[in-house]
Amino acid sequence: MNTANFNLLKNGMVFFMAMILLMSVVLSSFPKSSAANDIEDEPLIMEGVPDEIIELIEDTEGEIVYKALEDGKVYLYEEQTVGDVVTTKKSLVEDGTTTLTEKFSTESVLEDDTITVTQVDLINNKIIHQDMISTGPPPPGDDLTVVPPVYKQGVTPTNEFTTMATGTWVTTRATGNNYKYYKFSNGGGLAREFNREKRVGSYSSAFDTYTRNVDALRSFERSLPFDMLLISAADKAAKTIKRPTVANLKKFIIKYAKTVPGLGTLYTVLKYFSLTNKTSYSYDAIRVPSYRWR
Repeated sequence: MNTANFNLLKNGMVFFMAMILLMSVVLSSFPKSSAANDIEDEPLIMEGVPDEIIELIEDTEGEIVYKALEDGKVYLYEEQTVGDVVTTKKSLVEDGTTTLTEKFSTESVLEDDTITVTQVDLINNKIIHQDMISTGPPPPGDDLTVVPPVYKQGVTPTNEFTTMATGTWVTTRATGNNYKYYKFSNGGGLAREFNREKRVGSYSSAFDTYTRNVDALRSFERSLPFDMLLISAADKAAKTIKRPTVANLKKFIIKYAKTVPGLGTLYTVLKYFSLTNKTSYSYDAIRVPSYRWR
């Protein structure tokens, strides 16, 4: 091989190796393709859910005014319903004054067997959230089954969590998110949210908080009347309404269940949503990797 051809071959090999190196750097910067353990199906987190309704100020046809506790702060809700649209004004009550924090509308439209919910931020004039859901029978695999508790011998509602402290799964439906935990004898354990799981090797305050929230949610669920239509409506509302309130929940349930819920029912559903949110936040607060368990 003459010198010219050798140099040409040598330069070509250098160029080829440089291109391989460049492509490996470029490809490594791309997101990895979804694998079996990649997390999908994130649960929908509701925003601004009242923890507790502390004062009913006015309740008339088309208008409701009340105060609610949320994250330790008091908010005044003023809601008006005209047709399919609920307009909500939410104000922070502090030091004897009220300051408007949110103003939004929620429109629930029923067409055939589908409810479409649209929430609009009226201060910034933009859509907050839009979703639709069927009022027909649930598809196969959409488990809405809730049965009264059956306790083993020696287990009662007052001691079930200490009795099940280790070695068994503690489960709650939580509007379909299916929170669970399994405790190890050393204080660690497994935490589940829908199809996600986290493994905690030893005691951590975050895992302990999560188990306590699951316990509270489980106890709350078991105190509810076993009304499948209401449970189904609550599940659907949780998946469809980003910012639930007394008035927009009432409108949604009327559309879905063809019945007018009482204030006690609406307060109960909001409390249920609040506990569900707290459990979801406490799951996220467990700072270990999450993986798919199914």
